[in-house]
Amino acid sequence: MKGNPILRLCLVLLLLAGVLVPVYRLALTDSNADPTANAAPSPSTSESGSAPSLLPARLLLHAAPSALSCAITLRGKTLLTEKNLLSPGEYAADAQVAPGDDLLITAEWSDDLPHAVRVEFLPQGMCTPVSRSYWAKRSLEDVLTIPVTTER
Repeated sequence: MKGNPILRLCLVLLLLAGVLVPVYRLALTDSNADPTANAAPSPSTSESGSAPSLLPARLLLHAAPSALSCAITLRGKTLLTEKNLLSPGEYAADAQVAPGDDLLITAEWSDDLPHAVRVEFLPQGMCTPVSRSYWAKRSLEDVLTIPVTTER
């Protein structure tokens, strides 16, 4: 860029001042306001701020071949483990989950061969289950999100 250095400096300062004003307003507004006032509502709470509406459901995990260890957790609480074995490679447990929650799916095997895992969330009184299939080698760690809107 050619030209007078003082003119260039003034132009750069003018541009920075134009950006500074909106950034300052955003920072000032966020620091003085209630931090939860502008936040999006949590999926596990209703809009009125009351307790979340929980869906009673059955969790199924199918692993082929059977996993050494497997778990489905929600916010640090274990809902299903390998102790919930129904038959080889099939695990089930009852749980209550709010719409919008993320279920953490983990599993481990002793070899590096391909392994298949299918997780199903079967809400009581609803027609369509929420399910997802995963492929992994030695270990699996993934998320199953419960949809906010479900068909009844």
